[in-house]
Amino acid sequence: MIYFMQESAGNLNIKIGYAKDDAEERRATIQPGNSSHLIVLLTLAGDRKEESRFHRLFAAHEVRREWFRPHPDLVRFIAANWNSGVLSGDPAGNLSCPVERNAVRFLIGLLSEHGCQAFSIRGPLGKEVDEEIKSAIGWTAGLNGQEGMRRVWDTVEEHVRRLYGEDAACGIMSALNYRFSGVGKWAA
Repeated sequence: MIYFMQESAGNLNIKIGYAKDDAEERRATIQPGNSSHLIVLLTLAGDRKEESRFHRLFAAHEVRREWFRPHPDLVRFIAANWNSGVLSGDPAGNLSCPVERNAVRFLIGLLSEHGCQAFSIRGPLGKEVDEEIKSAIGWTAGLNGQEGMRRVWDTVEEHVRRLYGEDAACGIMSALNYRFSGVGKWAA
């Protein structure tokens, strides 16, 4: 299978690669060598020849080897092919904008890895991920303004309520509200 995997902060570069079976397993092997959380955006059926074809197609945007700048051509390609390769059970699957989906996946990934204190400044990550969170939200705000931020917020909130229940959701979303308010003119 061919995967399109993106860094969640910094340059937001996208890796186009090949995995024999599972793109998430491949992400897990690449993650330790990357300072930014990686998110699988899209998987498509294909072999190494198909991977090479994608590398040639987006060669003008290559950063190094299999990594590419998130140029609008590449982002549009991912968005256009989204329905053919969405990972099952993806809480961000209903969002049409890849940047918003990326932000939701990053935030939910933090929750999955660090629990309900993930967004709290006093939690396990403290201010360590502050810039990454603000970057993910900032890209959404820059592209789609308050409406995009609201879609990200609502999607994360729905997931949090379903996963942690009403009582815990209030505290989690309050901590996330603090992170959101550092970007733009956010009002929950």
